[in-house]
Amino acid sequence: MQISDYTDSLGDRAVSQRVVTVIQSGLRDHNRSRHTDPNAGQIVLAVHDAGQEVVAGLIGELAYGWLTVETLWVAKNHRGQGLGSRLLAAGEARATARGCHAAHLSTYSFQAPEFYERRGYERFGELQDYPGDESMVFLRKRL
Repeated sequence: MQISDYTDSLGDRAVSQRVVTVIQSGLRDHNRSRHTDPNAGQIVLAVHDAGQEVVAGLIGELAYGWLTVETLWVAKNHRGQGLGSRLLAAGEARATARGCHAAHLSTYSFQAPEFYERRGYERFGELQDYPGDESMVFLRKRL
């Protein structure tokens, strides 16, 4: 058997996405064979502007009583209006309703670790020099 390279969407994007789906599903299936979680799933929340364009959103995974906030994004011209706070609170509420007791995430030091800390998250780790002089910051919160 040989290794095929789908890095950086080489070749057909649809083919590489199918490969990614197979790999991720395989790991999820393995994890479920060890520990089942009837509440596992995904949260996808979006904010649309008047023209129905997505201007902010949150993507999270639910598993084993934890919400993993994978992505929280607000378009530059919509920042400072409370959308990030509202999305995070809504994601946490949905996670709690699905049996989660805690949340965790990672963010870069140049992004918004203080934003999360003001919302009750605490730092539990930091990967320095990633990228450059910055850090990746790991945070968690009891829900």
